[in-house]
Amino acid sequence: MRFALRRLLKSPGFTLTALFTLALGIGANTAIFSLVRAVILRPPPYPEAEQIVFVWNDNRREKIPDDITSWPTFSDWRSQNRTLSRLAGYSARNVNLTGNGEPEQVASCSAGDGLFETLGVSPFLGRWFTADEQVEGKDGVAILSHALWQRRFGSAPAVLGQSIEVNGRPLTVIGVMPPRFAFPERSEIYLPLAPAKELREARSAFWLPVLGRLKPGVTVVQAQADLGSINDRIEKEFPDQAGYGVNVVGMHDWTVRNVRPALQVLFGAVGCVLLIGCANLANLLLARGVSRRREIAIRCALGAKRGQIVRQFLAESLWLSIGGGLLGLLLGWWGLGLLKTLGAGYLPRPDLISTDGTVLAATALVSILCGLGFGLVPAWHISRADPQESLKAGGPSQTSSRSTEWTRSTLVVVQAALSVVLLVGAGLLLRSFWTLAQVPTGLHGEQMLSMPLSLPRSKYDKAPKIAEFLQSMQSRLGSVPGVQAVTGTTSILLSRLHNSGTFTIEGRSWEAQQHRPELPFDTVAPNYFATMNIPLVEGRAFNNFDGADAPAAVIVNETFARTYWPGRSALGQRFLLGEVPPADQKTAWLTIVGVVRDTRRQGADQPVRIESYFPLAQEPANRFTFIMRASLPASAMARPLREAVWSLDKDLPVPRLEPVTAVLDATNAPRRLNLGLIGAFALLALGLAAMGLHGVMAYSVTRRTGEFGIRMALGAQPRDVLCLVLGQGVRLMAVGLGLGVMASLILGRVLESLLFGVHSYDLVTYLGVITVLGLSALLACWLPALHATRVNAIVALRAE
Repeated sequence: MRFALRRLLKSPGFTLTALFTLALGIGANTAIFSLVRAVILRPPPYPEAEQIVFVWNDNRREKIPDDITSWPTFSDWRSQNRTLSRLAGYSARNVNLTGNGEPEQVASCSAGDGLFETLGVSPFLGRWFTADEQVEGKDGVAILSHALWQRRFGSAPAVLGQSIEVNGRPLTVIGVMPPRFAFPERSEIYLPLAPAKELREARSAFWLPVLGRLKPGVTVVQAQADLGSINDRIEKEFPDQAGYGVNVVGMHDWTVRNVRPALQVLFGAVGCVLLIGCANLANLLLARGVSRRREIAIRCALGAKRGQIVRQFLAESLWLSIGGGLLGLLLGWWGLGLLKTLGAGYLPRPDLISTDGTVLAATALVSILCGLGFGLVPAWHISRADPQESLKAGGPSQTSSRSTEWTRSTLVVVQAALSVVLLVGAGLLLRSFWTLAQVPTGLHGEQMLSMPLSLPRSKYDKAPKIAEFLQSMQSRLGSVPGVQAVTGTTSILLSRLHNSGTFTIEGRSWEAQQHRPELPFDTVAPNYFATMNIPLVEGRAFNNFDGADAPAAVIVNETFARTYWPGRSALGQRFLLGEVPPADQKTAWLTIVGVVRDTRRQGADQPVRIESYFPLAQEPANRFTFIMRASLPASAMARPLREAVWSLDKDLPVPRLEPVTAVLDATNAPRRLNLGLIGAFALLALGLAAMGLHGVMAYSVTRRTGEFGIRMALGAQPRDVLCLVLGQGVRLMAVGLGLGVMASLILGRVLESLLFGVHSYDLVTYLGVITVLGLSALLACWLPALHATRVNAIVALRAE
């Protein structure tokens, strides 16, 4: 080992190249493996987490298998099931926290009876909610997250019994959650789940996520069958529940459902990069070993056995693997921090992603295996050389054995094939992203800022009061210097579980409409469409005459109008949300006064769905997002806008301002992250493959100097030698391209779930990859080939 280290130190250029190549491969694998282990392999941080399941409403009407459910349906599941030991509901939302510091908007969770016992956790301080506190009017208590307790209350144990204000309502702190507990994600304050009487009785009001724990020995499949039979009885008893099923899924499987395919692809990509790096190093060591044949021959002549020769080469490889592993660990640690930053809003539980002992052990194992892998092949080949022939040859132009040359060529072919696989994957994702970017969403957010506000119901409990405040706020924000226009809406984008409901069109029976899709609805300010550059196709926009006492007005999108009134105008048509009420009740018929252009508010990769908009004065909402067209950046506007809000309500938290373009771009963030990572790995693979081909060709030219001298002495022209060398490199790359294309066609199906508008066998992508690799191969071979044309025949023959 000492001798191997001395030899490596005497060749700093070779050693640094080898260490850098290996560190890149191991570093990338360390970062991605840390991510995969924390997100996919590690179960949720709860006792017996494999028994925890989500029980969702399988909304077949909207094709949402993980929709929220109603309280009556949840009660039936809880009382009638035979496979779950516990079943609890919860509800997540943002709340305003005031007192003991600046007003702050935090994520909260209203926890149903038994939620914490279902998760199997115990309080860090204090106690859980009692059954008596899960009743409306008696729910004036709260539990703090550990992070909020530290940040806002200085970790003081005396926080128990203190009073805090949540949404303007005083609550008593009765407990603190354990460290790093976050269910649902990012929740910082926990309240009792105490739904109003109307919600407890409304079977068609979907608002409740449900969590359960399986009984010992019970599987998810058995729980699905059990709850499915209960749901069948519900559908028979309540016909309006037709189209709603039940879906039981493990907590871990549901949490990673969106990131699992991408992480699996990334893990395969970094594995390819590592293999390419190892093949490159094997080629370097093979070339280095061939140049040491005379040394090996002398060792053998002095009595060295084959095993000793192999061990000597493996010692050098192990030194390289140790050094590359340490450098790779540093690169992986840095890369993991970068991944956590880039995927903060995309990866589940980013706080649990770290480089732990298992990752360190895996890095050490990978380093050792790499050392054995790229060191064993050259060691085996060199140790098989005939010492007598090596001593006879003696000169610098001695040729390698046929098997050695074949091995070197095979390694280059493998590198090229793996590079094709990575480049095709990156190319498909790039084509997919480009196709997605060309899809018009109908939304424009340039030079616009968004500012969400949440009005506490304890203070803003009446619709007129809410509408008056929001209208006054719009006027106040419009007077801030730098603000050119102000509008607002309840939501800029549509989430998968957006506010929506069934609807009945006037003159059409309810029974005939039960299986219609749910209609999303938003409240908007009168100038919303003009400010957001959403064209009006027909009718008019909202105005100041659409007040609380005016006839109920609604604006719909083109898809809604075209779907339900094909071939004729939708203006003046009426519908209402829900079922037609009895004749003795006041009907809330909505009259369509305008039709606006379709927008893709669920993302460019999602189809346009029916939408509706209500005027602010008629349907005011406690949660409202103001949108401002500004001539100054968000950093300059933050303070004056916050002061404008506090001038109307000093207790109202103002979250961080965010450019509307950032909100719109968030829908493409996962695709952008996948493209960036796989693209980086593909470029790295391309560089390593080009380096490997260049090294093989340069070494080949060096070993064939005598041959080129003879050829040129016999009349060969420089262009003949140039074509000879280039032809050798092109043949190797062509074989690698062919194998890589076949592998890509087979493995391309893995990417199907990540693509949009592009097939896994996209011809443009394959032609582009072949062109790029072909040009890279020519460039890698050009310098060695040019060097071969400059061989002096006389000097070469004298050397022989």
